[in-house]
Amino acid sequence: MAKNKETSTRGTGKGQKLLSGTRDQLVEDLQHVHKLFPTAVPDRDFYRKHGKYADAAWKKHFSRFKDFVAAAGLTPFEAACRYLEQAAERLQQHLRQQHAEHAGDLSKKERKKLHLSFDKIDLLLLGEDEQIKRANYAAYAVMEEEERLEAEE
Repeated sequence: MAKNKETSTRGTGKGQKLLSGTRDQLVEDLQHVHKLFPTAVPDRDFYRKHGKYADAAWKKHFSRFKDFVAAAGLTPFEAACRYLEQAAERLQQHLRQQHAEHAGDLSKKERKKLHLSFDKIDLLLLGEDEQIKRANYAAYAVMEEEERLEAEE
């Protein structure tokens, strides 16, 4: 029976990895592994353990493993963006719940904390030199400490 070029072939023996696959199949598998282990950093060893394709399969399409990871949208930057999107969804759910319970808007403390978080992200995006970043982070640390002390009072 002839194999379809789009389907992958397995090595011999139980538990063998797939020896070939299309670029899309490989990317989908890496994304699937990431969904199963969302906090794991996708590296070669981790994919060897949890992915269904052998190294030879992804090497046919990508010169480096980090290119494979980038094609799957799993770079640290992509992960950070996903976490921010998830955080925005949670905040939206929180606000909907507050509104449904007639509790009103975010509290002053919640707004301040949210503004501090966005300000930290803005600092990263501005591309300021390292000295200015350190000074700003130090200022934020002082503000957070003041907020913590206020909360204890």
